[in-house]
Amino acid sequence: MHFDIDDRVSLRGFRPEDRQDLVNGLNEWAVTRWLGRVPHPYRLDHADAFLARDEHLHVNEAVRDGSRSLSLALCHCDRVIGGFVLNPEDEARVRELGFWLARPYWGQGIMRRAASHMIQEVRRMVPELRLAASANIDNVRSNRLIRRLGFHLSGRSDVWSTPLQRVVRTTCYEYKP
Repeated sequence: MHFDIDDRVSLRGFRPEDRQDLVNGLNEWAVTRWLGRVPHPYRLDHADAFLARDEHLHVNEAVRDGSRSLSLALCHCDRVIGGFVLNPEDEARVRELGFWLARPYWGQGIMRRAASHMIQEVRRMVPELRLAASANIDNVRSNRLIRRLGFHLSGRSDVWSTPLQRVVRTTCYEYKP
């Protein structure tokens, strides 16, 4: 599976050779502090464990199988600069969108273009799919992006943050195009 966003930016499945790009992007505290399950510092062994997960081996099948996670690498000139995950929720046919972007690429509109494209493509392949998203209540950029993508507030939740090592309040959204 491969989606071109523009002549330099694309989405594709993660590959083993992406391990150093993952470490470079996720070892930045300004990125990792907002993510729920990513350890900090982020090391090569973390990248290797992530890349060994089943969701990277069967990307095409994971799109249509609502019980599986789907992970996509956000690339600039085929180098990983970020990522997306769609994780299954408790409700059937609901997946939660997660995303991250390496700090040097912030403020360029890359994440918004890529997320819009990914949502369109996944919903084209699985029209009945329902999407959810959440962000740390203090993460102004992510909350703004989620709303701009067509998500609407559905509530708040307290969740464990691995990088912060404490419970944080999140804003929860559901997708309503």
